[in-house]
Amino acid sequence: MAVTSANRYLINTVDGHNLSYFNPESAILYTGNHGIATSSKTTCPFTRSMDTPWQWLSYPRLQRTGNDPVVATTTLEDLNPIPYNLNFYSNEDGNEQFIVRTYGTWSSTPFNEIKSTKGYKLNIQDQGTFTHTMYGTDLYLNTPIQLYRGQSGNPENWIGYFMPMSLEPEDAFVGVWEYLTKIQVQDWTMTKTSTGKWLSPASVAPLEYGDCVIVEVSQNCTLYWNEDGEPSEGEDRAGTEYFGYTEFASYIPWYIETDSLEDVVEIGLMANDSCIGASVVMPGDTLVEVNAY
Repeated sequence: MAVTSANRYLINTVDGHNLSYFNPESAILYTGNHGIATSSKTTCPFTRSMDTPWQWLSYPRLQRTGNDPVVATTTLEDLNPIPYNLNFYSNEDGNEQFIVRTYGTWSSTPFNEIKSTKGYKLNIQDQGTFTHTMYGTDLYLNTPIQLYRGQSGNPENWIGYFMPMSLEPEDAFVGVWEYLTKIQVQDWTMTKTSTGKWLSPASVAPLEYGDCVIVEVSQNCTLYWNEDGEPSEGEDRAGTEYFGYTEFASYIPWYIETDSLEDVVEIGLMANDSCIGASVVMPGDTLVEVNAY
């Protein structure tokens, strides 16, 4: 018997299989075999739109064996059209490095490898809308990711989310949740306070296939993404209309309690006369995150 859930994953209860699911958005079919540790997968090229200058992303689908690295510049040339000017950032071993493409030429490549377990930041400096197509096969779901309390004095781990289903953060990180102190993606940040309480703003959404997730931990540990997690769908939050600002490579999250605010639709952070970040306030929000760039 097979049923299709609201989030378009196929649950297969045929004898001899534990789980099969199809995600049309990432063009992948997984079939888990009963009693066998591995799974089969069928993939086809997956194209994603890049309509903002900054993209925090990972590459779950590559033409490689296992989690072997591939050439970064070759993968970036699968952008369409290929930008004349871009910067591509890595945080390998805690050291931030970046590849530069200037006027159509790769002018600086201090690193030149991409791995599916890693997260990256891409800054396209040309105007326009771009797409990127990934080819190959997706990384096996049970591939481990090593998390470090610090490397080279840097507490950040830039990791790739390669699960085909979207999961809430607490569900995705179930095996290492007690060690996490910070979870950050391009649009939101969760932070654990000194009392052990999580600051979780209204903008927190499920992790999605191809995300770059930056995490900090209290001790070294090994992460396995939760294959048994319940797929989840997030709520779309509109962009601001009354405040304009420019994104950069990183941001500082500000958390603003909105319980006592009435008729507020947007909150902006100002430095002198310039807006450095803003956020929409939606009905029911009690804690709003505004990111300062």
